[in-house]
Amino acid sequence: MANRLAHFVLFAAFDGIYTERNTNASAYLGVSYRHLTQMLGEFTQYGYLKRTQGGYCITNEQALNLLADELNVE
Repeated sequence: MANRLAHFVLFAAFDGIYTERNTNASAYLGVSYRHLTQMLGEFTQYGYLKRTQGGYCITNEQALNLLADELNVE
């Protein structure tokens, strides 16, 4: 799930800001709203994202790219 979320965040972000609604993102990724918010919280804890008003700022794009690239290997 972390790999798919990293890919989605990078895909949906505009100018380094991710603002997709969690309900839309969870439906698109096929996961529960709760699981999605937990994963976004983990990404924030790891320093990949920073919570901002209305969304998230990507703070470690390289780490997200590494996670997203693992999706292509599997």
